[in-house]
Amino acid sequence: MRITRLFSLSRGSALLVGVGGSGKQSLTRLCSYINSSHCFQITITKLYNDANLLEDFKPLYRRAGVQGKGVVFLMTDKEIKKEGFLEYINIFLNTGELPNLFPRDELDAIIGEMGPVYEGVFKGSEPTQDDLWAFFINRVRSNLHMALCFSPVGPKFRSRAQAFPGLINGCTIDWFMPWPEKALSDVATSIIGNFDRLKGDTDVKDKLIRHMASVHDQMTLACGEYFEKYRRNVYVTPKSYLGFLGEYKTVYVGKLEHIETLANNINTGLEKLMEAAQDVEKMKGELKDKEKTLVVAQEKSAVLLQEITASTAKAEKKKAEVQQVKDTLSGEAEVIGQQKETVERDLEAAKPMLDEADNAVKQITPKDIGLLKAFKSPPTMVNTNCNPLPKKP
Repeated sequence: MRITRLFSLSRGSALLVGVGGSGKQSLTRLCSYINSSHCFQITITKLYNDANLLEDFKPLYRRAGVQGKGVVFLMTDKEIKKEGFLEYINIFLNTGELPNLFPRDELDAIIGEMGPVYEGVFKGSEPTQDDLWAFFINRVRSNLHMALCFSPVGPKFRSRAQAFPGLINGCTIDWFMPWPEKALSDVATSIIGNFDRLKGDTDVKDKLIRHMASVHDQMTLACGEYFEKYRRNVYVTPKSYLGFLGEYKTVYVGKLEHIETLANNINTGLEKLMEAAQDVEKMKGELKDKEKTLVVAQEKSAVLLQEITASTAKAEKKKAEVQQVKDTLSGEAEVIGQQKETVERDLEAAKPMLDEADNAVKQITPKDIGLLKAFKSPPTMVNTNCNPLPKKP
């Protein structure tokens, strides 16, 4: 509310003093939006210098002076690359006119654009260039608001206030104090209260929110006691509190998912155990049926074993008889084999004579048969070699 009221006033500028994370920049942008003002913040680079700063001021001057629209120039400690930047801010807060900001051609263009605007405000007047320029600077000072977000930590804030008095004289100082416990509870309610993954009823959530706010408030008091005892500052900012709330949600979700995974695994295991118990009961019933079948099969096997034993005894007896016959036949086969060898030797001895007789038969002609028929008694047979035939053994 304070910052919004400053930006709505003519020549209203704010010096916002608080440790990092107090919300100075966020509130500045919010208040700029509420007042329909354009919020501008420079972008620091390695080559950023005074000329770049003046170039960034030019469009802001034209928007605030020529167009008459609200502009908020936001600057923090991190953007003060050199102390000379604060000299330009100091000059603007004191006079509203930066030296050598516009070259001659741009200056003439601005004066030309301000003519219709001046006549719309002061009808019937004939302004000079000085009047138009003064009117332009006055509109710039009315619509261009400075929002300087500085930290009181360290000696720089004190030295800058001494070196550039315009920072104190031309701005309304707004100190960002620690948030009260009620504000901490409200912030936690907006973040944790709408957290759907948080389990528990409303009473548990309320106790958790009050506990978070109380812990942060006690930490702020502890930092003050630490400074009084050891003369060293330790800051616990609202940004730390917001970071704690965000980290709490992250850790909570991770732990909750881990617990849900374990619960699902346990439930799945219990279901498997129940299914296994049911299967065991079913298998017990099947086993009983199988045991009955096994008893019947064992009885049949006993009867079959007796039959097999009797058949085996008969087979052994028959085997002995067959073995006896086999032995007898083996002896006869041995005798037959000896006789066979004798006959084969005789056959081998008679085979030449057989071949000889066969050859002789082949030499007999029909003429010899007819001659033989003419004999009254058979003649003595001789071989072709005129040798008598061998006697039969």
